[in-house]
Amino acid sequence: MTQIKRSGILMYFDMKPVLERLSDHEVKELLLAILDYGENGVVPEFHSATLACFWPLLASRMDADRERYQQRVESNRRAAIEMIRRFKQAGAQISLDVNYRANLWSESDAYATLQTVLPMVDVLFVSEETSRRMFRKTGTRDAIMRSYCTEYGVSVVAATDRVVINPHKHDFGSTIYDAESDRFFTEPPYRGIEVVDRIGSGDAYISGVLYGLLCDGGSCRKALAYGNAVICSDIPENTAVCVAASAVPVTVSPLRS
Repeated sequence: MTQIKRSGILMYFDMKPVLERLSDHEVKELLLAILDYGENGVVPEFHSATLACFWPLLASRMDADRERYQQRVESNRRAAIEMIRRFKQAGAQISLDVNYRANLWSESDAYATLQTVLPMVDVLFVSEETSRRMFRKTGTRDAIMRSYCTEYGVSVVAATDRVVINPHKHDFGSTIYDAESDRFFTEPPYRGIEVVDRIGSGDAYISGVLYGLLCDGGSCRKALAYGNAVICSDIPENTAVCVAASAVPVTVSPLRS
């Protein structure tokens, strides 16, 4: 079973009486050892006999927590893949945003899992960086985008182009590849966008693209225009955009032809 990265460890209230009996130096040494063991699996060498005696009990509890977490993650992963499979079998179209995060799992683990998912995907959102690093793809970006369709049967692939001029000003555009017509769709980027809050902007782009595909007979050109326009619209601070049919005429304006 592949070890899953975790962002932290559990601490229990019944540790408090033990910590209260330790010196400040021992508390610091123990807490640093806990973090190092939890993150990197490093077994500490204590000079304090008290800490050395207490450590095996603490380590066994941390190991049990890690194992329970691992099992829960694996169970959730299997459930998610099975849910995708059942929706696909029922005739639903599947959209996947890879959105790889190195602090959640390793590139090799993500790659192995996504190999089972990609053959079920109809619309794929993936960055060029993720394609080259995690999927280990080479060649031009166009060739990479096309490869998802030839290798896995994906119908539509979208990749964004964000240029960060400074934290408060970006240029943004994107490219969509349609396997059926073997065409790439792009348009001039939006330039000098004033960034209020970047959180959720990728989800806003995806919602615009999916709306364009669903509302206009699968038009990739309209999907591109909607996606780019939504992410570059005047979005209120701390607001993630979810595009519904009734909201689009107001939220997305203007569209480029």
